[in-house]
This record gives sequence, structure tokens and C-alpha cells, in this order.
Amino acid sequence: MTTCKNCNNQFDGKYCNNCGQSATVRSITFRFLWHDLQHGLLHVDKGFFFTIKELFTRPGHSVREYLGGKRIALFKPFSFLILIAGLYGFLYHYFDLNIVSSISNETTHSISKKINSFVSTHFSLVQLACLPCFSIATWIVFRNRNRNLAEFFVLNTYITGQRIIIQFLLLPFMIFYNGTHTLRLVVAISLVIYVVFYCWGVIQFVQERRLINGILKSILALLLFIVFTEFVYIIVILLLAAFNII
Repeated sequence: MTTCKNCNNQFDGKYCNNCGQSATVRSITFRFLWHDLQHGLLHVDKGFFFTIKELFTRPGHSVREYLGGKRIALFKPFSFLILIAGLYGFLYHYFDLNIVSSISNETTHSISKKINSFVSTHFSLVQLACLPCFSIATWIVFRNRNRNLAEFFVLNTYITGQRIIIQFLLLPFMIFYNGTHTLRLVVAISLVIYVVFYCWGVIQFVQERRLINGILKSILALLLFIVFTEFVYIIVILLLAAFNII
């Protein structure tokens, strides 16, 4: 009999039948850390980069399979998003990108500058905060597809990570054109690419056979998300103004 080092359960075999902990626990060495890095990030058929590949080759199918029980291959949704958003947020803040101000006018420039500062320092938090509105919007539009709100939450977590990766790919152009009107064009291009991948992912996920219908519903979900976030945005601005924060 082996005593599990994680939950103290007595068991026979290679893994604990109570918590799944391995019977053999190796000491932490640099070799172990390198193996763990390869296993989590560089593995060809599972892990971080495998998840990225899946999101850009079969996004909806892979998330649907994840929800169906195939959860070893894909990086866990929140871990994936926090890792991606954290790295992008660091670069966003480091290079002092000013995307919000680039699409604002002179009247709202002061407020948008403060918003941009908050976004740059709390990028991961902002992405997570948008997920409820995003998921509710998608769930409302596709509520007849026998998927609950939590499942759409997982879908949108992965899709948000996918969007940030698209922004990563365009980051050199954002840095180069930062502070210029051309940055608006770069942002617009990233949004168009994102919408295409979003529609593709959702259509695959809900298994919509009518392409046009799937595209229109996906765009409707995005518009509904914008309405929700604008409503929340106005409330937040009013509260901040009421307390003289802005």
C-alpha cells in the first residue's frame, strides 16, 4: 500500500484512486522543471502551443470536444487566458500603447487617456471582466442549441485568448504606429480578423449548417456584447465621476 502525499489516502497502483496524484513523486530539479516546461508548453499533441494551433485550425470543434470530456490536450481556459493576457498586458504597458485614445476625439481625450492607463495596468482583469457580458450575449443568441451559460463562458474564454494572440501578431505594427492615426487602421484590421475567427469558431461550436445564418447570429452576438459593455461602461463612468475619480 502507498500513502498519497497529496491527500493521505491509502492505495495500490501508480496513481491515487482518490485524487489522481502519482505514486512516485520526484524531487524538484532543473531537469524536472525543463521537462515540465516541455510538457506544458512545447508538447506537439497537448499543452499551450497545441491549444493555440487548435484555436486557429478548428476552434469550435476543439472547445466542443473539451466540454465533451477531452480535457487533457487543451490548456485550461482560464490559465490560458490569464497567461496570454498577462504577457500581452505587460507589453501593452511597457510600450505605452494608446489604442483607446487613438479612436477618441478631443472632447473625450482626457477620459479615454485615463481609461487607457487603467487598461494597460489591469489588462488581464479587463479581459476577465468582459467575459460575463460576452458569454451572456452569445448564450442569448444561441440559447436554442442546448448549451448552458457556463459552456459559452468556456468558449468565449478561449476565443478571447485567440483575439489577444491576433493582437500579438499585429503588435509590431501597433508599436511602430503608436501615437499616430495609422494605429486606428491597425486596430481595425485586427478587429476584422478577430470577427472572422469569432464567427468561424462559434459556427463550428454550435454546429450551424447554414453559413449565412451562423455569420449573422455571430455578428448579432457581438453587437449585443457591445451594447452590454457600453451600458456597463456608462455606469462605471458615472460612478467614477460621482466620486470625483475622473
